[in-house]
Amino acid sequence: MPVDAVRVLCTCALVLCVTAVLLLRRTRAVPEAPYVSKGPRKVVLLGVEEAGKTNVFLRMVMGVAPDTTTSQRVNAARLSPSDACPHGIELVDTPGHARLRAQAMDAMRGADAVVFCIDASVASRGANEPAPGMSSTHARPSLHEALQHSVDYLHDVLHTLAADVPPQPLALSILFTRMDASPLFSDRATLADDKRRQQLLARCRRGLETAFMSRRETRGLSRTDAAGRVVVGEIGDIRGDASLRERVWGRMRQALVPLGLVPAEARTAAELHPTRWGHKVRAGEGHQRSAEYALDYMVARRGAGAEAPFQCLDPRLVQGGCAAMGLGYVDRHGWDPTRVGEAYLPDVHAWLSPRAS
Repeated sequence: MPVDAVRVLCTCALVLCVTAVLLLRRTRAVPEAPYVSKGPRKVVLLGVEEAGKTNVFLRMVMGVAPDTTTSQRVNAARLSPSDACPHGIELVDTPGHARLRAQAMDAMRGADAVVFCIDASVASRGANEPAPGMSSTHARPSLHEALQHSVDYLHDVLHTLAADVPPQPLALSILFTRMDASPLFSDRATLADDKRRQQLLARCRRGLETAFMSRRETRGLSRTDAAGRVVVGEIGDIRGDASLRERVWGRMRQALVPLGLVPAEARTAAELHPTRWGHKVRAGEGHQRSAEYALDYMVARRGAGAEAPFQCLDPRLVQGGCAAMGLGYVDRHGWDPTRVGEAYLPDVHAWLSPRAS
């Protein structure tokens, strides 16, 4: 055998070994023992702009609630240690503007927990509001548009976790902010009504789940195979329950298909068909058709996640495979810490504790 051929084979074998090792590290099983951080517990606030993240951050850190503008940078502060979290808590507020979300994604690295904030009015009423027409001239996005923006951002957050599996699954919580602006609470006295709170939480949950699953369908993540794995035609990333051999072969096939080194697995009828590259093939030849496993963050089986998608998340990404949901509001009273305004953040306080996750 020529020396050049031996070198090529050795190089290919080395590449396959490295790829297999990397994939094995990324697809490690859920740890049996709970993760215990040696440093401060890092909790990151995420959400679109005007979702109330900064108000929650300032209330938790400084005890104030001023009128705020859209954050332009990441802000972090250390909360005092407690019995539940002896090493303290590092609370991180991130910008919600679409052009600044790269900062938020960077801040999410190494996080122990994520609290995703959505306006309660947007979540509870946005799914029922008709989409604005092309002639809409709203200065601010409608409730429907705002909900779509939040859903897209939440999808991107989960997809980022799926693309780069964290060493330990993080706790995911969804906070519906500004509950005091909901029509269910006609006056301040009704804010203490637990029945109305549960009604609002149910509406927010239902609205978010409906919009979230609709968005997944438009992104092509609604098809599953017999094993419940998400299948998207002409996408070459593998995820979910595929074996390590399938994952390695799928990635190798992505690189070899354009070179013509992989035989076609299926053929179309004997007629002209457009290929994925935009040109035609001769009659009788057809073109390769592929249905590959998409990068996903859910483990639903045969549409089981349609009714409760946030209870069917990948446990390698999210602790327990489910996201907690809660309500909250902060009464804005300015920068004066002596003027203590009303606030309802019991769910946030519970989520900050590692025992709650």
